[in-house]
Amino acid sequence: MSRDCQSLRLRAFGASMLPSIWPKSQLYLSTQGKDRLSIGDVVSYINQSEKLVSHRIEKFEETHRGRYIVAKGDSQTVGERISPCAVAFVVERVEHPWFSYSMKGPLGRFMTYCAVEHEFAWRLLGKSMRIGLNQLAQARSLLRRFR
Repeated sequence: MSRDCQSLRLRAFGASMLPSIWPKSQLYLSTQGKDRLSIGDVVSYINQSEKLVSHRIEKFEETHRGRYIVAKGDSQTVGERISPCAVAFVVERVEHPWFSYSMKGPLGRFMTYCAVEHEFAWRLLGKSMRIGLNQLAQARSLLRRFR
C-alpha cells in the first residue's frame, strides 16, 4: 500500500475474471475514481464472505432502498448486488506474467467492450479457459506423482 493509502497492489487469486484477469496477475488498485463509476469498470470490494474481490460492474439498480451496483466476474453468470459505498478500490492496471495493460488503455478498453457488449461470448471464453487451467493443474499433479 502506498503511503497516502490511495493505491494498493495485490495478486489475483481465482479465475472468475478470466479472460480479462488471470490467476496470479498483479492488480494495481486505486481509491481515485470511486465517485465516477460506470458500467464496465472493475472494482474491488468486500463481499458477503468478507473477502476482497475484484469484479466488473454489470449494471446499476435503483430500488426503494437506494442505488446498488451489480458486479460479477467476466466468466460468471450471476452478479452480486453491492452498495456503492462498499467499493474500496478501482482496478487501474493489470500485469500478467507475459503482458500488462492499463484499464483505460487500448487493451483494457477492448476487454471492457468485449465483456459488456459481447457478454455471452466473453463468458464462454472465460469458462473455457477455466476448464483448461483446471485440466492443466490435474496433469501437473499426475506428473509429480510419477517423478
